[in-house]
Amino acid sequence: LDTAEANFTPPEQRFYAGGPNDVRGFDRNELGPVVYVASNVPDTFTVQQAIDSINAGRLGVRFSPTGGNTLGIANLELRVPSPIFPQRMRLAVFIDAGTLFERERTSFYPAVVRFTPGAGLRFTTPLGPVRLDVAYNGYRNAPGALYLSRASGQLELAQNNFVRPRGSKWNLQFAVGQPF
Repeated sequence: LDTAEANFTPPEQRFYAGGPNDVRGFDRNELGPVVYVASNVPDTFTVQQAIDSINAGRLGVRFSPTGGNTLGIANLELRVPSPIFPQRMRLAVFIDAGTLFERERTSFYPAVVRFTPGAGLRFTTPLGPVRLDVAYNGYRNAPGALYLSRASGQLELAQNNFVRPRGSKWNLQFAVGQPF
């Protein structure tokens, strides 16, 4: 490793972002570089047939975050007592901002900061605050490599800049504890 020319950061030491505790408009680890995998693609399908089936919704695609080496997160939240049960419940409005990328390797360089506003409820419990947040995410999903996991067990690169369509622009998060 001393003579290696490329820098490699193990996955457990990389940064990941998105989810109920940082940028709430994104699903857990959805902010930043990802790869997509379509599972159980029949061996008889060509790459184009598989992509057409994915776009038509007949084949499911899951994302796998690859993480990054540069992370920036900012959160601003205002909490006020609720008109109903003010001792136990709080209303919150927030805006989260974040960026995650791998320097010099991805299309995220230079940094593109994503902003996701939202609102939520905070309930006081003996375990700590229970949070229910809804956040707006108007951004498209990150582009990434699409791999086809064939029924025979082979893994094949199908497309380099695939983008999974976003189901909804609203993201619901449920968590226990303070948001950040």
